[in-house]
Amino acid sequence: MKKVSLILILALFCCPILAGCGGRSEMDQVVVYSFCGESELLQVANGVMVLTESQIVLYGGDLEEKQEKMADIVSYTADFYILSEGEKIMVLSSGAADMTGGSLSISGDLPDISGGVSAVREDLENHFYFELRTTDAAGEQNAYQIPLQVTKVMEMS
Repeated sequence: MKKVSLILILALFCCPILAGCGGRSEMDQVVVYSFCGESELLQVANGVMVLTESQIVLYGGDLEEKQEKMADIVSYTADFYILSEGEKIMVLSSGAADMTGGSLSISGDLPDISGGVSAVREDLENHFYFELRTTDAAGEQNAYQIPLQVTKVMEMS
């Protein structure tokens, strides 16, 4: 009876140790953020960013024109960036241009991206921005900058 008890106690202590020897690497810390923002003309909603130690996945969300002042747009560039000490640290940049003589709509889904992480963690919650640069059919260029409100939704280790 003593031997059985001793074996059971040893088994209870050894199981957690042996379970860690499965060759599995430790999982990265995962942090999920949501973001949104608006200006007089534009609104960015439903954006999501997932960060691990080595990877970033960004879903840009939805861009909506609040007033229909942006007509005859022939090209645009949409940027997500962190403003750190006066320097833009680009997270995502995309654009479109119409080559058929028509115009583009800026409203709709913003692009997604995934890749390696640079300095994204620094000042993310306080200095994350969206900028839209447009060119209309007359060649007039405009830039619209929106500070984004970032909320940490979840953090897992």
